[in-house]
Amino acid sequence: MDINLDIPEGAVTALVGDNGAGKSTLIKTISGIWEPSHGQLLWNGKQVHLHGPKDATDLGIATVYQDLALCDNLDIVQNMFLGREELKHWQLDEIGMELAAKQTLADAKAHNVRILLPVDHVVADKPEPSARIRHIGEGEPIPADMMALDIGPKSIEMFCDEIEGARTIVWNGPMGVFEIEAFAKGTKKIAHAVADNGAAVSIVGGGDSVAAVKAAGVADKITHISTGGGASLEFLEGKKLPGVEALSNK
Repeated sequence: MDINLDIPEGAVTALVGDNGAGKSTLIKTISGIWEPSHGQLLWNGKQVHLHGPKDATDLGIATVYQDLALCDNLDIVQNMFLGREELKHWQLDEIGMELAAKQTLADAKAHNVRILLPVDHVVADKPEPSARIRHIGEGEPIPADMMALDIGPKSIEMFCDEIEGARTIVWNGPMGVFEIEAFAKGTKKIAHAVADNGAAVSIVGGGDSVAAVKAAGVADKITHISTGGGASLEFLEGKKLPGVEALSNK
């Protein structure tokens, strides 16, 4: 993606574009999450290199996202309690949170609710086409210097089998960094699995998910598509949405 953007001091700059145009990619680059593959990033007229979010924060660049995304540097338990961590004696209660997470899975099992988690991954040292890529099998730890950027073949098969028998499908969030072809297989396979299930009501929510089904060429086979990802989930959860409430009261 090639872009030339100037953000003047003291001004409010709005970045708009169609789903999949690259808005999220640009924000993540400015925020230090992703490093640009080429070009320059200037701050107060001087070139800077952001190797992580802390570098951006040190410059005074802060990002507030529309909803909380999973942090790929945290494990499942840490993601489940992100923003509502449990404390014990003024310290993180790691054991308590892990027990609570296990109890959540046990409660789901007791109510015949299946929670499927990825069992293998495609990992790389950076989210770029030139990255060093490898497959991490079931039970293998992800190396500290690499990150999970897509699900692996066993996870794809497991998820697709589950989708095939579903009658209501709600999809919010791609399987990986599908914008880069090397990490797009999982997302595209899931998109096709959802689209191929003609007996199901399929709902896709969220800008990235909408871009994913469009990239897979199956948007016309989805029952309903909404750019409101987090809002869709909150609505299904039973929470009141201000916009919907305003319309309902008329």
